[in-house]
Amino acid sequence: MTQPLKNPVMVATLLGVLISVFSVPVPAFVVEPFRLIGNASVPLVLIAFGMSLHGQRPLVPGSGRRDVLLAVSLKLLAMPVIAWALGRFAFGLSGKDLLVVTVLAALPTAQNAYVFALRYQRGMAVARDAALVATVGSIPVLLLVTALLT
Repeated sequence: MTQPLKNPVMVATLLGVLISVFSVPVPAFVVEPFRLIGNASVPLVLIAFGMSLHGQRPLVPGSGRRDVLLAVSLKLLAMPVIAWALGRFAFGLSGKDLLVVTVLAALPTAQNAYVFALRYQRGMAVARDAALVATVGSIPVLLLVTALLT
């Protein structure tokens, strides 16, 4: 029962929610280190991701190739279609609003998947390969979505 309280990601998220909900004022000297780390997080994750690619071949047999291809297919094909259908028919969106929803769904797999895989030492090859293949594959998908919805 206490396992989630031992996870720094969960503890930080819970504290952030509590601070936000109760509008607790946080002094600038406390916030500034978090701002610095936050600004560095995206470049550092990209560096870590790039380092994980060094000397590795994506989609090698035995690395979870089927899992990667399934995840990427769902991410790049199913998610944009589902987002479009929900946006169009469930929420009545059209024009730029529908384009934004569909494009957001077609964006590649977030690096968070790799960060969590690295943190827990599970599925790192699948997360790495899925992020790489989804990033490359998202280019034609995004172009197609934009062409169809503009």
